[in-house]
Amino acid sequence: MIQKRNIAMYIILSIVTCGIFGIYWFICLTDDSKLAANDNESASGPVAFLLTIVTCGIYGWYWSYKLGDRVDYAANSRGIGDGSSNSKILFIVLQLLGLGIVNYLIAQDKLNKISDYDSFNGNGYNGFNGGYSNNNYNSDNNSFNNYNAASDSSYSGNTDNYSSDSSYADNVFNNANNDSSSYGSSASEEPGNSYTGSVNNAPYGSPFDNDKSDN
Repeated sequence: MIQKRNIAMYIILSIVTCGIFGIYWFICLTDDSKLAANDNESASGPVAFLLTIVTCGIYGWYWSYKLGDRVDYAANSRGIGDGSSNSKILFIVLQLLGLGIVNYLIAQDKLNKISDYDSFNGNGYNGFNGGYSNNNYNSDNNSFNNYNAASDSSYSGNTDNYSSDSSYADNVFNNANNDSSSYGSSASEEPGNSYTGSVNNAPYGSPFDNDKSDN
């Protein structure tokens, strides 16, 4: 995890020690920014410092460029950067103006914010390749997916039950229709059935005939 550092104290120590403590700060900034951005290809802090000395400060320009690039990427990947910051160009300009110490201040401030973010989120950032991974977030997603799966299963089961009930109702309705059809056909076929027979063919005579005979 990235260590949060006291900027004011580091500035004072760099001044008091005539820049000797600044070497230590240079190494810390290099290693912390590499860790924050999960950059395994750039030179480590001690190697970067030696290269700066060997090249008479030329490598220091490249170091400033890479430092700005790494801190911007690390912050933006965590969602705490403004997205429009271009620290790598800014650091080069400040280096040209002889204000390299300001690069230290800006980079350390961003690294402190990244340290706070990682501490709050349980150091759940995996860097360039892995991206951000929060255990609570993943567990919540799994619970949500399980809930959806259970809901889908319940819905499917209810649908099956509804289909079964519908089939049962259709069978009852069809059986009722068949019974009605059978009753009607049998009633019409029986010669003595007065319900479906005609008035003239009634076995006991028509009520109209009885009226005529009384007259």
